Amino acid sequence: HVTVHVLQYNEQFYTIMGEVMIDGIYPLPPEKKIDLVEAIAKANGFSPNAKESKIELWRNDEKKVYDFNDLLKIKDPDKKIFIKAGDTIKILDRFF
Repeated sequence: HVTVHVLQYNEQFYTIMGEVMIDGIYPLPPEKKIDLVEAIAKANGFSPNAKESKIELWRNDEKKVYDFNDLLKIKDPDKKIFIKAGDTIKILDRFF
């Protein structure tokens, strides 16, 4: 007798765009949560024109703005900004 269990996993995504090295749509890993800092790292970091003090996180048509240096200071895992499926991260140009 052979028993086969099929697990269905619906892949979920977030988008990062603007002044990062590789913008695009990224999968959310099912095995762990990623925070805003790690999401930016997955996009190979900021471009030279990035305004690191104004990172927009769009979730359910609501915008929140974060400063990258403030995000780096968060050590408590309960206070980190974790990415959810459907989030859009916009990194603005520092010249505008």
